[in-house]
Parts: sequence; structure tokens; C-alpha cells
Amino acid sequence: MNGAPKFQNNRDWASIIKEGKIHVIAEAYNGVRKMPAKGGKPDLTLEDFSGALIYMVNASGGNWSTPTEQEYIKIKNKLSKLSSKK
Repeated sequence: MNGAPKFQNNRDWASIIKEGKIHVIAEAYNGVRKMPAKGGKPDLTLEDFSGALIYMVNASGGNWSTPTEQEYIKIKNKLSKLSSKK
């Protein structure tokens, strides 16, 4: 996609990684810029989406782990706030 960070390009991903796991997962899952919600796959679960995103982040200079139960609660709370803005 135009403007999307390229896989395994540390420079493209550096600023995204700095935003933090909870913020990035919630924003991306909700849909951000030209990226559709859930990556364009309406049946994609938050857990599967998170796993794919973490894989891309870690292949591009990051060191993120699978979200903990507490982190998923924070992500879902952020998603709720983002949904109310649409």
C-alpha cells in the first residue's frame, strides 16, 4: 500500500515502534490512514491481527511480545474510544 511501512525496513518502522504496542495495535486494528479496519478482513480476530503485526514489527527492528491479558484490556479500551469517534 502507498505510504505503508515496508516489511523488514527498520527505518520505515522505527517511528511506529516508538508509538508503543498498545497504541499501534489499537490504531491499526481500527483502521488508520489508508489501511482499512482489521486489515480489510472483517473476520480477523484481535489476537490474530496482533500476532501478524508483532511479527512484522519484530522483523523490522522491534522487540514486541504477545500482549498480556492486561495489555489486551488496554487495547480493547482504546478501541472502544476510537470506535466512538467514528
